[in-house]
Amino acid sequence: MAAFRTWEAGAAHRDSTSPLRPFRDHDGGRPFEIFRVTAAY
Repeated sequence: MAAFRTWEAGAAHRDSTSPLRPFRDHDGGRPFEIFRVTAAY
């Protein structure tokens, strides 16, 4: 999770994902969700 947050906050993230912004659907809710596994069976 820490590595993801570091990547998301960095300039490299913005540079790599900015070409996709024109295709983003703004009519829905969040475009993604992050789940953390808290237990395994």
